Amino acid sequence: MKFIHTKKPTLVPFSILFIALISLSFIYLKKDDSIEEALLMERYENDTTASAVIISDVGRSFFNFDHPAYGLELVFERKIIVKIFDSDGYGWADFYIPLYIGEKNEEDVVDLKGFTYNLLDGKVEKTKLSKESIFEEKTTDDYKQVKVTMPDVREGSVFEISYVVSSPFVFNLQSWTFQKSIPVIYSEYQAEIPEYLEYNKNVRGYFPIADHQIKERMSTIGGKPSSNAQHFTRTNQSSATINFVENVETWKTYDIPAFTDEPYMTDADNFKTAVTFELAYTRFPNGTIENYTTTWEDINRKLMELDKFGKALDRTGFLKSVMPVALGSAGSEDEKIANIYNYIHAKLKWDGKNSLFTSGNLKSVHEDGIGNSADINLLLIAMLREAGIKTFPVALSTRDHGMIFPTNPTITSFNYLVAGVIRDDQYLLIDATEPNAPLGIIPYRCLNGVGRLLDNQGGQWINVSSKPEKEKTIVEYSFDLEEERISGTHNHIYCDQAAYGFRNEYASEEGSRTFKENMEKVVSGLGINSVAFEKMKELQEDPSSLCELNLEDHFTSTGDVIYFNPLFFDAMKSNPFKLEKRDYPVDYGVPSDDFYYAKINLPEDYAVESVPEEISIILPGRAAEYVYSAKVVGNFISVRSQLKINQTVFTADHYADLKNFYDLIVKKQSEQIVLKKV
Repeated sequence: MKFIHTKKPTLVPFSILFIALISLSFIYLKKDDSIEEALLMERYENDTTASAVIISDVGRSFFNFDHPAYGLELVFERKIIVKIFDSDGYGWADFYIPLYIGEKNEEDVVDLKGFTYNLLDGKVEKTKLSKESIFEEKTTDDYKQVKVTMPDVREGSVFEISYVVSSPFVFNLQSWTFQKSIPVIYSEYQAEIPEYLEYNKNVRGYFPIADHQIKERMSTIGGKPSSNAQHFTRTNQSSATINFVENVETWKTYDIPAFTDEPYMTDADNFKTAVTFELAYTRFPNGTIENYTTTWEDINRKLMELDKFGKALDRTGFLKSVMPVALGSAGSEDEKIANIYNYIHAKLKWDGKNSLFTSGNLKSVHEDGIGNSADINLLLIAMLREAGIKTFPVALSTRDHGMIFPTNPTITSFNYLVAGVIRDDQYLLIDATEPNAPLGIIPYRCLNGVGRLLDNQGGQWINVSSKPEKEKTIVEYSFDLEEERISGTHNHIYCDQAAYGFRNEYASEEGSRTFKENMEKVVSGLGINSVAFEKMKELQEDPSSLCELNLEDHFTSTGDVIYFNPLFFDAMKSNPFKLEKRDYPVDYGVPSDDFYYAKINLPEDYAVESVPEEISIILPGRAAEYVYSAKVVGNFISVRSQLKINQTVFTADHYADLKNFYDLIVKKQSEQIVLKKV
C-alpha cells in the first residue's frame, strides 16, 4: 500500500470549445447553506431508521481530445455529500475509487478533495482531507483502488468528496448506480459523448428514473496542433477548427429508498437502479468504423484462442506420465471420471479465488499443487480429454458476480468455469475445487442460471445445475419429557447440497467439538453430552450427526399443566422475508426438502390436554409445500413437520404469497402442546 499524491488534472483548457453550462445541481452543491442545512438534519424523514443518507451524488463523463500523453481522454467527475446520523453509518466515511489497469496505461485519480463538516456551538467546523488519509492499493490484475478515509467523522457529521478520474480507455465509460444501501436524496449522472463514439446503454433496476433527457449540441476542436490529429485529418497538422455533434444524456433521481438485502438473492447490483455502457463502435473522420460489440460466438472463439484459457488445453504433454497414476485400474468411463476427480482432489488445493483464466500453465499448477478455480477445472478438463472423455469448458458467472444477460455479449460476464461432460445426451457439470463435494455437486456459489458451453461450433447456453438438484435434510428426535428437563437423542442427516455444506464446516479433526460449541452457543439451555459423525469421508453417502443431549427451560410448568413446543430449537422463529413489497425475485438456487420427525415420550401421571391442529399449505403449482401434524400414540406424541421448496425462483408477483406462506409456518411452529397431570 502506498501513498498517492494528488495532482491537478492534465486537461488542456478549452480543448473542447462550446462546453454547455454546468448543471444547476453542480451549482447547488457549492452553496455553503446546503452544508449547514444538512448539518441541522436530525433524521431523514422518508426513512427515520437510516444511519446515513446521501444528500447528493452527481457525476459527469466527457471526452478531452488533446491529452498530451495519449490524445483522446475519457474524463469522469464526481461530487458526493453524505450525512451521518449515528455510528452505524461510519462505514461510509471509508470511500473507494476503482481504477482500471491496462497493459501500457492505467486510470488515475486527479484533483481529489474532501472535507468533513461538524456543527460546534452553532458554528460550522471544516476539516480538510489530508494526504495521509489517501491510499492506493492493487485489488486484482486489472484493477487498483484509491481508498479515502474521511477525517473527524462523528454522529451528525457531513462530509463531501470530489474527484476526477483520467482514463485512456474509451471503452470504460463509467457506469452509475443511483440506488445505494442507504437512502439517496438526489442523484444525477450526465454523459457527453461525441458523435465519433457509440455506446450501448443498459438501464436496470426497479426504482424509476425520475428525469431523463437527451439533447444534441455543437462542439468544436481545433485552433492549434493536436496530438490526436490522426483521428480527424490525413495531414500531420491540425490547426483547423473541426465542428462535431455531442450527444448529451442526463439521468436524475430523487428520494431513492435504501436498497435492502434480503435472503435468497443473487448479487444486489443486479437489482439496484443503474445505467451501464458498452462501447459499440468508433467512427472518426477519414477512418473506418471499428466495431467493439461482439457475439457470443466471437467470445467462444476468442476464449479458445487465449493462452490462459483454450490454448492451455493444448499444452498438456506432461499428462502422459500422470494419467496412469490418475486412472489406476479404471475401465469404464464412469470409473475414469471418478478416479480423475478424486486424483485432482488429492493432488491440488483451491486457493479460494474465482477466475475464468489460469494463473499460469497447467504443468506448473500440477507441480505446485495449488491454483485458482480455472487452474483446477481446466486441468480437470485436460485430464478427462486425455482419458478419451468428451469434455468441454462451461463459462459461468457466480452468484456474487451478477447475472449473465444474453443480449449483452461480453467476456466480463463470466468469472468462473466448470467442466461439462456428455453423459446420456445430457451434460454432467463437474467442479473439482471443493474436496468435500461429491462428483456432480456444483457449489452453491455457481448456481446462477445459465452458463456458456464452449465448443468448435460457437458454443451453446446450458442450465447450470447440480446433480442431484436439491438440498435435503432429515431431523429425527427421540426425547423423554421429564418434570425437570428434556433429554434424548437428535439425529440429523444431510443430503446433496446440505451434505457438502455440512462437510465443509465440520470435516476437520476438531469438527465434532466445533459442532458441539456452535449448537450450545445458538440454543439456550442446550447441553450436548456426546457427538458422533457418520459417513463424513464417504462423499457419495449422506453424512449425519448423532447427539445425546438435554434441554433446560424448553417447557413451562404451571401448577399441574406443562406447555412445550414440540419442534424445540428447530422451530422457525421469524419470517426470513421482512419487506412488505419486494421488487426483485427470490432465488433459492436449488430446491429443498427439510423433514422433521420427533417422538416425545410423555412423563408419568400426565395426559395430553391438546396438540396443534394438522395443517397443509400448498402454493399454486406446488411451488412450495408445508405439512405439520402432531398425534398422540399411546404414551408418546409423534410430530411431523416438512417444508419443501420445489420452485427455485419466485418472481416479485409471487412475493406476497411466499411471504404469507412463511408467516403461516412461523405461526404454526410457535404453537405448543399442553399436558395436564392426572
